[in-house]
Amino acid sequence: QTMGVRGGRSALLFPGLLLLLSFPSVASDSLYDPTDPILELDNDNFNASVYGQKRAFFIEFYSSWCGACIGYAPTFKKFARQLESWSPIVQVTVVNCADDKNQPLCREHQIAAFPTLKYIKYNSHSAAEAITFTGDKHDLVGLPLQVAQMVHDNWETERPPEWPSFEPIAPSTTVKEIWSAAEGANLVAVVAQEEPALLAWALTINYAGDRRVRTALASPNHVQMVQEMGSAMDGKVLVYDKSSQRPVFISPEKPSFVDAQEKIAEFLQQALGSSLDVAGAAAAAAGAAPGSDVQAPRPPGPPGSDGTARVVTSGGGKKQYDPAVWADLSQYQMQLVDLESAIAYMLTREIPRRAKIEGEDLTALKNWMAVLAKYAPGRTPTRRLLYRLSEWIQTRHAVTADDWVAQVASLQIELGNPLPSEISWLACRGSKPNLRGYTCGLWTLAHAITVEAHKQEKNNASFSAVSSVLSPFRHFIVRFLSCGECAANFAKEAEKHNLEAVGKSDDMVLWLWNTHNSVNTRLAGAPAEDPAHPKRTFPPREICRQCWKSDGSYDQDATLQFLVNYYGNIKNDPVKPDPEYTLKTFQDGKVVEAEKRHFNPRFGVNGAERVDKLEEVERRLDAERNQLDTAPLRSGRELEDDFKNELLGTPSAGRGHSRFLLVSLSIIAFLVIVGYCKYRNNRSRFWKTFYYSNDFKLPWHVVPEKKYTA
Repeated sequence: QTMGVRGGRSALLFPGLLLLLSFPSVASDSLYDPTDPILELDNDNFNASVYGQKRAFFIEFYSSWCGACIGYAPTFKKFARQLESWSPIVQVTVVNCADDKNQPLCREHQIAAFPTLKYIKYNSHSAAEAITFTGDKHDLVGLPLQVAQMVHDNWETERPPEWPSFEPIAPSTTVKEIWSAAEGANLVAVVAQEEPALLAWALTINYAGDRRVRTALASPNHVQMVQEMGSAMDGKVLVYDKSSQRPVFISPEKPSFVDAQEKIAEFLQQALGSSLDVAGAAAAAAGAAPGSDVQAPRPPGPPGSDGTARVVTSGGGKKQYDPAVWADLSQYQMQLVDLESAIAYMLTREIPRRAKIEGEDLTALKNWMAVLAKYAPGRTPTRRLLYRLSEWIQTRHAVTADDWVAQVASLQIELGNPLPSEISWLACRGSKPNLRGYTCGLWTLAHAITVEAHKQEKNNASFSAVSSVLSPFRHFIVRFLSCGECAANFAKEAEKHNLEAVGKSDDMVLWLWNTHNSVNTRLAGAPAEDPAHPKRTFPPREICRQCWKSDGSYDQDATLQFLVNYYGNIKNDPVKPDPEYTLKTFQDGKVVEAEKRHFNPRFGVNGAERVDKLEEVERRLDAERNQLDTAPLRSGRELEDDFKNELLGTPSAGRGHSRFLLVSLSIIAFLVIVGYCKYRNNRSRFWKTFYYSNDFKLPWHVVPEKKYTA
């Protein structure tokens, strides 16, 4: 009888235990390979690997399902290769926040959007010391220089003895003196640059572990630099080798870090007598000793070996996807599994990513929860959880992540764990674990909500599609969708398609459908696209021929009718086959019928219109139960009957009528008992008279007269 319990005090006392018992588990594949020069950490090894270390860490917190993260991964890999030799000073690192066990770690670092880059300083001891990177993470030319800036600033405050010095040389220092201090070096690279000397700092970090290259920072007005260049020039690189007193190379003004690095590697090869090949130069730059074994990058495997969909060609030359990963038209179904998994991931993963929710974020969350409570279709226990959660959040002025997590866990226990124990996808399943999934489920949930709202409100003249559904959805996506780039793009789509102009409920359904198609068109061919489920406009001709006109455009009326039917027809198919048994019927020792039956039948999917009534009646039922001590004539059974009658819309007996009925039944029972006792008494007296009186004796009871003979 836990379904009606509202206290939840024990649930709040043990939130950690409730998380283990009630929350869905999520595991996710990494976007990075072991061959990438990237350190991937998780909740188990992060603290020991990062805190108290004699180097810094530049960390990408990402989610493997996030489209922006999938698209950014190749860029971050290139960046990591540029900084491969920086690892003794700053290590390029990643953490996958989509992995269930990393949730505490990502919440500790307050990761609300992906991808987020953070710099953790030398010898740090907590997440509070991390610095969020706010520059352009896509700029492969500027990103290494900005990281060099952060390393330099870290060096200025900490002065780590293990790190190289970033001090510029004195104005009077000569190149000869630099050679004297650079024992064993084959090249000297002097960067003439004013501070902030980003290029000089980047090259200093890059060659800190390579004794064959000595870097130095000089002012553009340095005496010898002016002599070499003829004038003061900011941002030039001068390369010297042992065989010449003059620079063997003077770069153009302000070269990129990669260009300067490649030029230095080229002259290093020449200085070593061309004994180093390109791989050897890369090894030297990384700090490897000459002649040491350096593993070349692993060649790519056969098509599809990385888990992606393979394209094969049939005999007619038509491209088809490998059946192992190809999904047919059965993906075009509304599945309850997808809706509930989307809700579960939203409530237990997406919303509590930030440490505290307040202000406009809290307002957006309140409005969205109200939409879910009123219009989200699904099973009754799940909808009751949404309703109670919405009631709770409406009364809060601020919510911490811990408060939210504990409340969701408490409601899970109260309502019998309606959220799925495992995040699973059916129609939204991708060819790889990190493709489609939550974003597909979120779109599906949004469409189902607009259709449910349309059904309920189509005859309501005062209904506002914008304020009641679309605007709360937009603000929730913008503020709580952890894929930051996706959220920003949706805000642009809402403005582009004039969300504020939507009027009636049918326009609401069509607006979201049209916007979703616009997003699919924009993302077609993007790195995050599932190759087994290419982006296309919906509905395709295969499932709705009547939706298409002869000119290739959509028929709005036919499409609206299709959308209402499609998103209103929620299937309750299992991810795995239900347990079943065979019931056999025998006749004359032979099986005449065999029927398959299932254990644990699934609950049906209902509309969203009766949850508020159900909750209201149950609340009153609980209140009346608490008053039974002062009103003993009101039984618990009567309360249950009233509960059922109110849900069915039938009138229930009042308290006075119930008492009158009880008294009447008691009097009737008393009269019956008295009458029965009288009857028993009279019956006994009658039979005694009947037996002992000859007038009433029957013939077989007459004693024959005896005759005596002499």
